[in-house]
Amino acid sequence: MNADRACRIYDNFVPIVQSSGTGKSRIVDEAAKYIFTLPFNLRAARPQVRFANLHSLFLPTDNSQGFPSGNPEVRDLLIDDVNKETSKVVQLRYLYFLVSLFTKVCNKIEDLLIFNCYEDLAQHWHGELSDATHRTALYEDVIKVMVFLSYSIAI
Repeated sequence: MNADRACRIYDNFVPIVQSSGTGKSRIVDEAAKYIFTLPFNLRAARPQVRFANLHSLFLPTDNSQGFPSGNPEVRDLLIDDVNKETSKVVQLRYLYFLVSLFTKVCNKIEDLLIFNCYEDLAQHWHGELSDATHRTALYEDVIKVMVFLSYSIAI
């Protein structure tokens, strides 16, 4: 897929449109084993619900339901309060996030250039991000840099 890409940066995507629970995230996760991917899931935490006749049982309020687990730190940054800000401020926030993400990832993969082929790098990166601790740490670091950027440039 990437070998034929050349300089056409605009056509390396696939829209995946399906109903909830049909495996869209699993498809992306499988593809990420072969194509370098920066996945994050904007799934919201499920609300706490009490069962009518079982007062002691609750549905989980964390992101353990569904695949993969959500990235609430990214969701909070990209989605919360967007209706309270101007479109320019929201666009700048997204831009700062993406700049911070790409910079952080470039710095991390410079250490990984020991791989013989692109697919090996993609598989290693997929393995790192499959660990929820590494994935959360990456996005938390990105958000720290992004917040610093946004304050230093002053939106």
